Amino acid sequence: MGTEDAADVPKVAGASLIEHVADRPEEVIGQVDAVIIATDDGDDHVRRAAPFIEAGLPVFVDKPMATNVADLRQFVQWQRAGKIILSSSGMRY
Repeated sequence: MGTEDAADVPKVAGASLIEHVADRPEEVIGQVDAVIIATDDGDDHVRRAAPFIEAGLPVFVDKPMATNVADLRQFVQWQRAGKIILSSSGMRY
């Protein structure tokens, strides 16, 4: 579960109908089919996505995908290696 404050976890899980809460996001590897990185912090998306991408899981990354060139290059490298990564914005619509 990805909240900044551990006290928020039961509230977020309850509101989202999440039955199983993990202490660390990486604990769900092997138990999920894909992952959504739902934060809007483009400086932190590579760190959050890396364990899942490296485990071969498809990953959706909320916008902005990256806010610096080094992180964008990492996403490009993963994409070129055949990893399944998606990020999008509805702004143009």
